[in-house]
Amino acid sequence: MATSIHSNAAFRLADELRDQAAVAPTKVERTKLTLLSSAATLLDDRPFAQVRPSDLAEHAQMSRAVIYHRFADLPALVAELMTAFEHRVTLDLSHMAPRRKKFDYETLVHYLAWTLNTFMRNRGIMRLLLSHADQVPGVDVVVERTLLAFNQVLGDAAEAPKGLKWNPRSRLVVGYMIGGGVSDVLRRMLQPGNDQLDAPRSAAEMFELVELMAVVRHREMHGADPSATEIRSVAKAFDLSAFERSLSDMRPAGLPAAPQRQAMQRLRRMAAKATG
Repeated sequence: MATSIHSNAAFRLADELRDQAAVAPTKVERTKLTLLSSAATLLDDRPFAQVRPSDLAEHAQMSRAVIYHRFADLPALVAELMTAFEHRVTLDLSHMAPRRKKFDYETLVHYLAWTLNTFMRNRGIMRLLLSHADQVPGVDVVVERTLLAFNQVLGDAAEAPKGLKWNPRSRLVVGYMIGGGVSDVLRRMLQPGNDQLDAPRSAAEMFELVELMAVVRHREMHGADPSATEIRSVAKAFDLSAFERSLSDMRPAGLPAAPQRQAMQRLRRMAAKATG
């Protein structure tokens, strides 16, 4: 079964929100989308507890008053960001639905590559989702809905065991059992400073991880490993450039040029006053 979504279709929500802000029809919508995009970018570089309103205001090139005019507080802003991420993930997952057929090895590779790419490109959001950060009200609800969407896809791909009841609930339970291991691996990789299971540092390492997960999933779904010929064929045809984009996104981007210039201007003014 050919996959209906390729791994290079993985998205970065911060970029998509920024692009949407550029064409938003109203100032209110443009402001809201810009703040959400800036929050997503800042979360990639630091834990939520270290994101200050002043950081967000500088990154978005807005005043703190604008933030509190649009959102009650930072947790409310981040909760809305999580909901936007949930909707975006669910949209892509709807195109992957296997219609209760088994995933073959090639489809597993592309599905898991999309998952790894998406998680890596949105690592700040994923850290909150996978760690169930209770400092942001509403995140746990988004976590459960997002995991439900993932595990429904996996459960629908599983083959009905002979001699047992097989209904929507059964498929979902199997999906959670299959999916839990991957979620735990990715959660541990996304934890800052985890020396025991660090994130892949090259496109080749990312693909090796996907291959390993795909073989394990294939074994769970089919009761056997894919053939060596199939593994080699998929590896030869896979486009590693999708992973290169994810690795590029993971490099700290810092502040945009305008806020950097503003900071330098402030320093020059302070220096002038001190020497004047």
